[in-house]
Amino acid sequence: MDIRKVVILVVHGTGDQQRFGSLEEVALNVAKALRKDPARKAQVEVIEGDQAQRNATDTCWRDSPVRVSWLSGPAQRIEATFREVFWADLDYQVSFFRWLRLVFWALTMPGVRIFSLGDGPPGSQEGDPAAHRLLSVPQLSLRARIWIRLRLGFVCCPLFFVLLLVNILQALLRRLSIDLRLDRILYDYMGDILLYQDWLTRDTNIEGFEEKSRVAIRRRMVRALVRTAAECSGPAAQFAGYYVFAHSLGGIVALNALMEPTHVLPGYLNQEEWDALPSAWKQKVPSGAPAIQTPQRPLWLSNDDAIDRSQLLERLDGLLTVGCPLDKFAALWPAIVPISRDKVSEPVRWLNVFDLQDIIADRIDLFFDRPVEEGGARFDLAALNFKLTDREWAGSRTPFLAHNSYWTTHPKRARLVDQMIPWLERKAFPTPPPDLYPKAVARALLVMWTTLSILLLFLIDAVIFHNVPTALSWLGIGTSASGSTYFGLSLPTGRELPRLYALVVALSVSGVVVFSLVRRGYERLKYGPQYVKNFGA
Repeated sequence: MDIRKVVILVVHGTGDQQRFGSLEEVALNVAKALRKDPARKAQVEVIEGDQAQRNATDTCWRDSPVRVSWLSGPAQRIEATFREVFWADLDYQVSFFRWLRLVFWALTMPGVRIFSLGDGPPGSQEGDPAAHRLLSVPQLSLRARIWIRLRLGFVCCPLFFVLLLVNILQALLRRLSIDLRLDRILYDYMGDILLYQDWLTRDTNIEGFEEKSRVAIRRRMVRALVRTAAECSGPAAQFAGYYVFAHSLGGIVALNALMEPTHVLPGYLNQEEWDALPSAWKQKVPSGAPAIQTPQRPLWLSNDDAIDRSQLLERLDGLLTVGCPLDKFAALWPAIVPISRDKVSEPVRWLNVFDLQDIIADRIDLFFDRPVEEGGARFDLAALNFKLTDREWAGSRTPFLAHNSYWTTHPKRARLVDQMIPWLERKAFPTPPPDLYPKAVARALLVMWTTLSILLLFLIDAVIFHNVPTALSWLGIGTSASGSTYFGLSLPTGRELPRLYALVVALSVSGVVVFSLVRRGYERLKYGPQYVKNFGA
């Protein structure tokens, strides 16, 4: 019987992630999808069991805890080994200072200075991408920039009081016997985005010391990618090919690794890993590597050493990104998601799936056939042999479930994971998953749920604001607020509520505008004028 062995690299996204948690979720749902067809005779083999506890902190991406195998035909068996690129432990522990910094960062997003081509020290990847064989995302129009800032403001305004007074909100919920660590939840999700785009360098961790956090995260992705690709290469290859499955922010991490310039890739490895690479992978850069590069070039590496990206990606059978905010990153921080100018020899099949109710994800539009910076040249991923296909999907009932339900299966309905099986068997490119209901209905539901959520958030803000006098009275300062009291919570009366709503909206909007202007001024002072050629001042 012919046995085709493949590796699936799972890259997790934001949130309170546990080691191997995303890997287990993907592998488990692949096994469930396979079990729907008894003829496939799907089996799960535990590679790491007794010797490493579940969600252990002392294991890493080199460890493959499970393997799923099944029959793809009368004479062929597929063995899929799962590995995880884990990076959640690189986040900082929450503290009062970091919480305040996150609040300020989140509320001032409408005023963010777009980090674009030409920003950064001269000669660096950000300051001189052409010297590093990189393309920056094409310019956005003034209208598009204004629209992005308005959308960010639309999200930030109702969160104004909730973020600033989240601890008070938690105290009020505890009076209702509801214990929610809202600060921890918000920090786990929004903090990961801040971590990846942060301009600060790390000086409290040995991993990534004096580097930006995203460099340390990319190092784990690049090392996993290089090792897995090497095991798929040559006459003694252990695997026939590999796939990358990335969720949410993990899609940015994966794409950064796939687009790293040839001379930068060796800098992520240690000397033993470099020495173990196939000789066919190693190439020389005729003019030598640029003097400034990220990460810093190791002392043991020659200045002209590089890794052939075509060899690295030759056995990449597919890239799957789900719930990926790539276009949002490209709009706000285009310098963080550059594209390699070098075409790869084998086409990379890239499937991007986004749920129509997922407010984080979207289609990827900024990387196709658009003018770039030099002389009216055109920018097109397809010309670089990256075959990107966007799939919109109405697969979730509410926006609250959409972002984290891509991997789930259903005993009767076909879901995304079911569509992955033929792709892993190299029989067919995935077709669009069946919609739960018409796409127009999904869009209408998104508008409805978003509107109701914002109204609810403003109501929560109003109740919090109304209870400030009550909170002060608990401390012996002032008098309690008027209104009906339930479980120790003072609620505004019908006459008070409209005025309170208007006051909360006015304070939220003005607060976000003022904070955003402060951020805009600070970043302009720190980084200088915006790069006028591409994005204007």
